Amino acid sequence: MNAANLFIEKDIKLLRLKVYELAVSHRIAVHMENLIYNDDKYAQIKEFDPNIDCEYDKILDAEKSNENGRPIRPDILVHVRERDINLIAIEIKKDSTDTWDYSKLKTLTNQNGKYKYKLGAFIYFPNNIPKYKWFINGVQV
Repeated sequence: MNAANLFIEKDIKLLRLKVYELAVSHRIAVHMENLIYNDDKYAQIKEFDPNIDCEYDKILDAEKSNENGRPIRPDILVHVRERDINLIAIEIKKDSTDTWDYSKLKTLTNQNGKYKYKLGAFIYFPNNIPKYKWFINGVQV
């Protein structure tokens, strides 16, 4: 089980109600936090004692931005606040893809850049089914 599937199982009404994207991101983050801290399958992530944050726009005490200086606020981050431990960056859309979100994930996962997230995930829900696009080292895989 993963957080997006738990979202579909428990919170599908949010998609039907056409709520704002942040409501969807928040519920996925809640499910993700519960999985990381309560499911042994996620022990490698749990050992970092990570924070799971929505719309977190800081790197240490500076604002996150892309290579052009445009501010970025990832939908969900799995990281350790105030430390340089960046694990997963997630962007969410309710039913479509988005090139700006892809750009953010490329920036966040670039291992030669400032952020160096190990994994990026773009999650969207066409026909209420979770679909994924993955990013590693600044590229979609």
